[in-house]
Amino acid sequence: MTLAAYREKMRDLPLVSLFCSCILPEPREPAADKKEGVVDLNLCNIRDMEVIELSKRASGQAFEVILKPPTFDGAPELRATTPPRQKPSLAEIQKKLDAAQERRKCQEAELLKHLAERREHEREVAQKALAKECQEHRATANMEQRQMHLNASQERLHEEDKHSVEVSTAEKRANLGRNCETKVFILISVASSGRKTNYRNTIDSNNTVCSSKHAVKPRLRPHVHGYF
Repeated sequence: MTLAAYREKMRDLPLVSLFCSCILPEPREPAADKKEGVVDLNLCNIRDMEVIELSKRASGQAFEVILKPPTFDGAPELRATTPPRQKPSLAEIQKKLDAAQERRKCQEAELLKHLAERREHEREVAQKALAKECQEHRATANMEQRQMHLNASQERLHEEDKHSVEVSTAEKRANLGRNCETKVFILISVASSGRKTNYRNTIDSNNTVCSSKHAVKPRLRPHVHGYF
């Protein structure tokens, strides 16, 4: 049996004909109005295939269909066609060189600007650090000066308290001495007034005795003032 007859026989079967129609579709005529840039995917045609009978039963038959690799005979060749490169003119080259020079200048200007901003930022940071250090130094000096002033004030107050205590102690001693002198003076006065009275009484009694007995006047003992 030839291959063509076998194909026709297989097409007569319902399932095999459906399978073969899916595998081997009828060739279609190429469309007349093809658009540019559209690639036709139906480039290859399956020319040959091999069918092997696997088993034959009362319920049906089993076949194995082996397709040969497709061939691209008669298909249009696809080539990546690139338009020919034109040689640039001197004006275009000069224009490109000018554009590159402008880009280089812009990049250098941006770099210089970035460096200037960085230097300005570093200078501001250094100034802030210096100002902070000066402020801390000034605050430390003010604290030390304030502490010295407080210590001097406390020492002066301590000296004033000590002087006031000494003055009050001296005043107390002076008042005590004056009081003692006043008391002694009062005692001396009282004692002297009592002795004078006793002396006068003695003189009167002696005068009376002497006048009566014609006796010699007794010697008077001199009074010595002193502290008792």
